[in-house]
Amino acid sequence: MAGPFGKDVYDARRVEFGLGAMYLFETSTALYPYLQLVGYSAYRTSGWSLGLRPAFGLLVAMTDSLALDLGVNAMIDFAVWNPSTVEFELGMGYLGLRGFF
Repeated sequence: MAGPFGKDVYDARRVEFGLGAMYLFETSTALYPYLQLVGYSAYRTSGWSLGLRPAFGLLVAMTDSLALDLGVNAMIDFAVWNPSTVEFELGMGYLGLRGFF
């Protein structure tokens, strides 16, 4: 990526492992708002990083086990190789399907 961020922000080779939790708010309709938080560790060619991915959205139930997912997510990345580097990325939103088994 060219521009003020340089190649350190968007590195083509990235391996990431994460663990998170999602909370669905109970409603009496087919609409379920949710909050989600994922913590992760990532390795890229420039070094290791640790981060958080908070998200919020709305699930629209289509069946008992399938929902339309509308949401917004962010990424807060702390570079372990360079403690003074913190990256923040705010997603513009997403649309997807989420299955529950």
